[in-house]
Amino acid sequence: MASLQFKLEGRESDRADFADFSYFTEHLRNCLKRVHRVKNPGSGPLPKFGIADLEVGSAMVTLDGDPESIADLTTAIERLKNRQLPDAFTYEDIKAFRKLARPLEHSTSTITVQRIPIDIEFVSGCDELLESATEAIGDAIGALDGLNVHRHNFFRLYPEGQDVGVECTFDPALFDDVQAALKKRVVVRGNIVRDPNGVTIARINHVQSISVLPDPDELPPINDLFGLFKDTPIDLEAATNQWS
Repeated sequence: MASLQFKLEGRESDRADFADFSYFTEHLRNCLKRVHRVKNPGSGPLPKFGIADLEVGSAMVTLDGDPESIADLTTAIERLKNRQLPDAFTYEDIKAFRKLARPLEHSTSTITVQRIPIDIEFVSGCDELLESATEAIGDAIGALDGLNVHRHNFFRLYPEGQDVGVECTFDPALFDDVQAALKKRVVVRGNIVRDPNGVTIARINHVQSISVLPDPDELPPINDLFGLFKDTPIDLEAATNQWS
């Protein structure tokens, strides 16, 4: 067992605001889940954490729980504050950790996690890394899922080679194409935002087109392709001249 301590102080009488405290604990748990997923991809839920100590007023909480997750959380906060990308972190991971500072915009004066201040330097470090993400028009292959049209139009694409789905925004004119492609393997063309590592896809903005790929089970066996063009004449001289 290891201990994780965090503290929030309010602007008035040092008392922590309940809404800020609730928001912070929710997103701290999300950050713990994210560092656990990085080290344990495809594993089960986050190990349980128990409250070992609680002080009222300034709301200082000590949790007992998984040592690896606590150590990885602490390292991630330190690296983000120093404008360094934590190992295997994505664009969405950085955004999630940045939310730890949100209570400072409301009724909270100071926040610490393991005595590390969550402050303007932490926010600046996150913002600098987020701004270093690249965006360019390109194609991505994956499974399309999670259509949402409530506040803005987007779907989730699970790119091949990635464990996490990414949000893809699209114009209403593409709604029928998106709906027809649900639960299918597709090629999505749009503005691809890549994580600061330059490899992982973080999101796709302004989707231009969606092409449904054939189901692998519907493709003919490779043996059926042999001899498909056996009666087609080949002009070897023309082919040789083309590449000479």
